[in-house]
Amino acid sequence: MIFDKQHCFLFTSLFLLSSPIALKADPELQSVWEPPGELIKVGQHRLHINCQGNQNNMPTVIIDSGLGGFSLEWQNLQTSLSKRYKICSYDRAGYGWSDPGPFPRTTKKIVAELKTLMQRSDLSPPYILLGHSFGGYNMMYFSKAYPEEVVGLILIDSSHPEQANWFPRVFPDLPHSGRQARFISTPKLPANYPYEYKKIAYHLMRAKKARNALRYESMNFEISGKQVLSLGQLSNIPLVVLTRGERAWPKTTTGEQLETTWLRLQNQLARMSKRSSHVMADFSGHFIHLDQPSLVEQAIEIVVKQLPCKKLKNIYADVESRKGLGEC
Repeated sequence: MIFDKQHCFLFTSLFLLSSPIALKADPELQSVWEPPGELIKVGQHRLHINCQGNQNNMPTVIIDSGLGGFSLEWQNLQTSLSKRYKICSYDRAGYGWSDPGPFPRTTKKIVAELKTLMQRSDLSPPYILLGHSFGGYNMMYFSKAYPEEVVGLILIDSSHPEQANWFPRVFPDLPHSGRQARFISTPKLPANYPYEYKKIAYHLMRAKKARNALRYESMNFEISGKQVLSLGQLSNIPLVVLTRGERAWPKTTTGEQLETTWLRLQNQLARMSKRSSHVMADFSGHFIHLDQPSLVEQAIEIVVKQLPCKKLKNIYADVESRKGLGEC
């Protein structure tokens, strides 16, 4: 994710004090305390994971959100895909229904927690991993760390591991800076956020633990990128890169340079595998899964259809799930 007002996920960044919201005081928000999925212990804290679809529908799709994001934004897409796939979204530590997690909040730490979460949720490989924005870091890292478990990777307007070299920081609250600015944010939901979840999402995103999670992940953004690079090349798995088609920067000289750089980095992501597809989402901003969810569904199909026929027959347990596999 690019650190600017267009790409700081669902937040407008402010260095202010803000009072925590007493959610239980609002009767309409009682459901906030009833997570749609399960809370699983992964050490000293719990992570929330929400899986839909038949356990026998393989491969399992695992989703990771961008900075500040959490599982609720994927709910409609999951419902749409659950008849054919087992599809799981989860909340990284501090977000949504998950507890805050231990430091440092880096990709390496996040993936270790995700791996434990998947094991304790009885989720078996093979996996198709799907990462949006900063979530792309985590899914690239997982794919490199556990190549034998991953059969496909989908990156949705993903961060590039070296983008910190090309885009200015907007988060100056770094450990070595000598400052302890309090990173507080006011949630700002994208236009196509599911209406029925907006109120709950707003309050969960205003929670202190969510704001802290955003702050600490942001502070370690550059470190996380280096961790992704440290694992070397991605294996030659099916890869789909979805890139926003709408502008994020103004039509100025600087804006044009930033747009060009972003597209160049997206092209580099698409070259990580020889079995890749690069799709431009012409009518989407950064949140392609909300603006054009059909493209995400098509991306999963692109990955699945590249799997060997024998493997497809083995991993799809029922006749209904095998539809559309052609000669397979």
